[in-house]
Amino acid sequence: MLKAITLGLMSLGALAAAAFETPVEPLADASAFTPASPRYLPSQNAPEKAPSIPKGEWTVVGTGKWFDDLFSYYQVVAPGDMWEVTVEESSTTPGWYRLLPYGPGSPVADYMGDDDTENYVYINATNPDKVYIPDFDVFGSYKVSQHVDENGWWDETEYGILDGGIITFPADCFCHRVPEAGGPWVRINNSGKTRLALPGSNPEDYTFKLESPFCVDDEGNVRLVFTIGEDIPMVKYVLLEGEYFAEGNNVDLIVAQGSDLKGTVLRATPRKRCMFSLLAVALDHGGDVVATADCHFFGPDSADGDTWVQAGEASFTESIFVPLYTNLSAETLIVPYEESVEHPGRIRLVNPYSVHGFNPVVDHGHGHYLYIDATARTAVYVEASPIGVDFGGGESAVWSWAGRYVEYGMASEAYNEGLFGTRSGNVITMPDNTLLVGEKGYSGGTFSTTGRGFRISLSPKSSGIEAVGVDTSAPARYYRLDGTELAGEPSAAGIYIRRAAGRAEKIIVR
Repeated sequence: MLKAITLGLMSLGALAAAAFETPVEPLADASAFTPASPRYLPSQNAPEKAPSIPKGEWTVVGTGKWFDDLFSYYQVVAPGDMWEVTVEESSTTPGWYRLLPYGPGSPVADYMGDDDTENYVYINATNPDKVYIPDFDVFGSYKVSQHVDENGWWDETEYGILDGGIITFPADCFCHRVPEAGGPWVRINNSGKTRLALPGSNPEDYTFKLESPFCVDDEGNVRLVFTIGEDIPMVKYVLLEGEYFAEGNNVDLIVAQGSDLKGTVLRATPRKRCMFSLLAVALDHGGDVVATADCHFFGPDSADGDTWVQAGEASFTESIFVPLYTNLSAETLIVPYEESVEHPGRIRLVNPYSVHGFNPVVDHGHGHYLYIDATARTAVYVEASPIGVDFGGGESAVWSWAGRYVEYGMASEAYNEGLFGTRSGNVITMPDNTLLVGEKGYSGGTFSTTGRGFRISLSPKSSGIEAVGVDTSAPARYYRLDGTELAGEPSAAGIYIRRAAGRAEKIIVR
C-alpha cells in the first residue's frame, strides 16, 4: 500500500519563501502498479532484405529536430529528448531524407565520448502513410532495424507517418542488437517518442523531465524538480513506496488516480527509510499522454526502525565503483560498523567511503550507511540505500540483485539464481556482477549491474549486541519476509525469518 508522505507544491520562484505543505492523496490500490520489462524478439538473425537507397547527390534542406527514443533503452537519453540536426534530401528521389542524429553536439555523442559522422540514418517518406528507415548502424556497433516488410520483417508492418512536416513512429516499431554481444533482437522506441521534425515545421514542445536527489537534505526533505514544455498544460503524478516506473499499465493508473501538479517543484518529507518512486505523466490539451517521467529517492536513515549499536570495525574491499571507473583502483576501507538489536546479523557500515582516497563523499551534513542483511548466512544481500558519494556520475545509491528480488517477493528465485552472498564466520562476500549502483548524473539514477570481488571482514567488539538481555526460553517464532508472523513452523517452500533465543535468522524451506 502507498504509505503516508507529505508534499509541498510550489513554483520555482516561490520555493525559497513558501513553506506550506499538502498531503498526498493515497492510492486506492498501489499493488496494481507494476514495473515494465523489455520485450525480446525470437529471431537472432539479421533481416534478409535490403531497401535500395537512392544514389546521387543529396541537398541540405535546413535544420530539423530529432526526438530520440532509441538510445533511451540504454538510459543515455530520456524518451523524446530533442536536439537539432542537419537534414538532407535526395536530389533524384524527393521524399528520401538523411541525417546524422548522433553526430557532434548530440547528447548521445557526448555520452559516448565520440561522434558518429559516418553512419547516416536514411528515411523513406515518399509515401507519407508508410514511412520507414532502412537498417542502420550506430558507432559501428549497434544495429537498428525498423519492423517493416522492407527490412525483412514479413510478419509486421509498423510504419511511421509524415504529417505537417513531422515524421512519427509507433511505439516498439524498432529493434536493435549488438552482433558482437550476441543475443536476440530487442524492441526499442518503447515510448513511441522517436520522430523527426523537418525544417520549417513547428513541433509541439513536449519537453518533460523530472529530477531529484537520492538522499534527503538536512531538514529531511527531498525536492523534485520538473522541466515542462510550453505545450504541456497538465501534469499528473503519484507517489509510491518501492521501485516503480511510469511505463505500461502504470501510465493509465497515473492518469486515473494521480494528483494534479501545481508549479514545478514538489517537496517530499518521507517518514520511512525505504525507496520511494514519483511517477508522472504529461497531458496535451486533448487529455492524451504525451510524455512520462519517474524518479526515485530514499527516506532518512533515522527512520529505519531498528535499534543500532556499535559492533566493531569492518574491512571493506571497495568493489562497487571500481568496475565502473578505469581511474579507480581497489582500496580496502576500514570503517566502523553497527548491528541491529532487533535483527542480529543485519549490519551497516558507517560512512564507508569517508576514508576513500578519491574523496568522493558529498557534503550532506549527515552520515550515510551501507546496509547488509546477513541474518541468514547463505542468503546475504545489500539493501537499497543512498551512500552519499559522487565519483563523477552524480550522487549515488547502491543495492543488490538479491535485495531487489527480496523487495519484489522473489527471494526463492534469487536463491535459485545464485544472487545471494554468504557469510562465513566474520567474512561477507557477494558473487560478482550481482550488485547494483545508481548515479543521478546517469539516466537520473537508474540502477545498473556492477560488483567484482565484494568482501567485508568484520572485527566485532567483545561487548555489544550480546549484552542486550533476551528471553532464551521462549519458543521460536516464524515470519514471512514482509514481517507477517506465521502461526507455526512453515511447511511451504520459501525463505522465512526464524526468531529464537534473542536471535533472528533466515531459513530456507524446500
